[in-house]
Amino acid sequence: MIEMAQPPFKKILVVDDEPKTCQLLKEFLEGRGYEVFVAHQGDAAISRAQAGHPDVILLDVLLAGGLDGVQIYHRLKGKSSTRRIPVIFVTATEPGGSITTQQLPLGERCTVVGKPFQLEVLLQEIQRLLGEIGNAPASAAT
Repeated sequence: MIEMAQPPFKKILVVDDEPKTCQLLKEFLEGRGYEVFVAHQGDAAISRAQAGHPDVILLDVLLAGGLDGVQIYHRLKGKSSTRRIPVIFVTATEPGGSITTQQLPLGERCTVVGKPFQLEVLLQEIQRLLGEIGNAPASAAT
């Protein structure tokens, strides 16, 4: 009997300065078949993204000390090795549970998820970005 090779796990980088949030997301996403790695600060997030080549990044906007999420985003988009990685901003600056598409100051569009968030809703957005479910866009911000 010939065994089919299993497709590689999709990789997700979680960037948040709250260890409990990182652990929650790591356990939840690993339980759904994703490989998850974590960074708590900006420089570590950039290094992990360059070394790990994640398929998507969950990025907190407000990080304690050092670079904030928007600065990390712009540094990642400025590097050829990380520019095409989709980013979902996860932030307490937006209403809890909301998912919107917003335009950043330089014109880029990105997905923003408000904290606290529902894990299943966040999962659906990850799957949408990874092409694992239909590609209907997140609702646009007004």
